[in-house]
Amino acid sequence: VISSDSKENRQTDPLNLSDCDAIAHVINGFKGIGIGYYNCGIDSGCSQIHKHLQFAPFQEHQILDLMSEEKKMPFVYYVKKIEKYDASIIFDAYTELMKLIKNVECYNFICGMKCVILIPRRTIMNEAEVVINALGFCGHIMCRSENINSIRNDPMKTLIYTGFPS
Repeated sequence: VISSDSKENRQTDPLNLSDCDAIAHVINGFKGIGIGYYNCGIDSGCSQIHKHLQFAPFQEHQILDLMSEEKKMPFVYYVKKIEKYDASIIFDAYTELMKLIKNVECYNFICGMKCVILIPRRTIMNEAEVVINALGFCGHIMCRSENINSIRNDPMKTLIYTGFPS
């Protein structure tokens, strides 16, 4: 996982054109394989308080694949297809989607699969204290051995619990 840090900005700040340029640069550097993501706010599963964007060169995203096809999911999400990974295109898509989640302070931003996705968040973790961030909404959920059963039994329940039911 690659991270882009900004010590002077907070993880609650919205993305800007420079952030989108960093995401576009990295995704294009990996020839479009992988995802750039941003966990905005404590309840989004962010791991640090200073602003940082991340990239994961994963090729398999079971849940992200469905969202990129705009399939119905049991949690609320918004998607905007993009033609290419260009800073202004990503930023415009992000800005358009942000208008749809006006009253939500925490969200996950995902850029990959030729789309931009925003997932409004209500809480950081499920009842078993499994922290979910943007990777969790792509199908990559990290948990400790003592709380793995809460995920293994019903992973979508965790995403509904930490996001908003659709």
